[in-house]
Amino acid sequence: MILAGAMSLLLISGCSTSSGTPPASVTPAAPTKPNASTNTNDYEWPVTTWRVAHACGDESPSDIGCDAFADYIMEKTNGSITVEVYPAGALGTDIQQVESCQLGDLEFTSGSSFALNQISGIDGTLMWDLPWHFAPWRIEAGDDIKLTQDDPAYQEIFVNGLQAKGIKYLAQSNIGSYVLAGLEPFNSAVSLEGKKIRAAENAMLVEALTEWGAQPVVINMFELFTALQQGTCDGAYVPDSLIYQLGTYEATPYITYIEGAITPCYLSCSVKFFEAQAPELQQLIVEASQRYCDESFAAEKEQVSMWIDAFEAAGCTIVRLTQEEKEAFRANTDSTHAHWRELIGEDLYDMSVAYTASVLKGKNIEIPK
Repeated sequence: MILAGAMSLLLISGCSTSSGTPPASVTPAAPTKPNASTNTNDYEWPVTTWRVAHACGDESPSDIGCDAFADYIMEKTNGSITVEVYPAGALGTDIQQVESCQLGDLEFTSGSSFALNQISGIDGTLMWDLPWHFAPWRIEAGDDIKLTQDDPAYQEIFVNGLQAKGIKYLAQSNIGSYVLAGLEPFNSAVSLEGKKIRAAENAMLVEALTEWGAQPVVINMFELFTALQQGTCDGAYVPDSLIYQLGTYEATPYITYIEGAITPCYLSCSVKFFEAQAPELQQLIVEASQRYCDESFAAEKEQVSMWIDAFEAAGCTIVRLTQEEKEAFRANTDSTHAHWRELIGEDLYDMSVAYTASVLKGKNIEIPK
């Protein structure tokens, strides 16, 4: 029932479906130029149309963030600049949209870290998806976004690193947390031993699952429901928002919140596009990007209880790990951390860990060694 309406999904590892906006082939009507500028410096806003695309579903946290971004720009320019939001991969897959943005063919996109990694070749973009690197401390600290955005390693990777690749980083959002959904509860690496677990086409996640003892199965999420029924898969390592929007939870009676990794998305545009704008427009984009960040994070916080309610209403058992189980899981990710520390760069990795530890020290939260 739910799956039938989700067929435009899986264009991003953590996002979902349904589009309420016109397809790319529809040419929007030209907006009417306002009578007076809303800018205090009497800057005359250009009459133009921008697009922001993402691969997540309509009303997902990413979509709500993009809507807020668009609304802010249209409000501040009194309608002179129209911003159209294209959800659910209407303008291409997650990777295609990031590439189009990099080339300047698309004004803005909210893309996954995996898509940024594939287009930029920067392994560091995956560091905040790394199981047990950051998410548990974010949760304990009360979702403090400063733990990432003020991290000097984050700045070096997402601001300076992407800039060198022609991508202008603007802001971060979060669309959920990774869970282990399956036919049985997965509360330890031992429980995953030999189990066939669906994973996204992401080398880091495949490596982590392998270290946990699972047999990663890289398949399209559309195939997961049938794979679970036929025994091809025993479960999936997947964002909670995705199994909610796809309805896959109807085939996974157990959903384990390991609280080990979040699912971030990043608003970006091309460096050439941004630098071609007048200073007033650049400032407008920066301000609107903060609105994207604020609203998407707020939406995720609000929606997670809705997702869990839906899981439980369908008869799913929500499994929460004890502190001991969490620590055991993290210990079983040491080899993956060591490998990706090399790929990302030891200096950047260690810088991020040290910064996070220093911030959390003031919150009386200690990161295990």
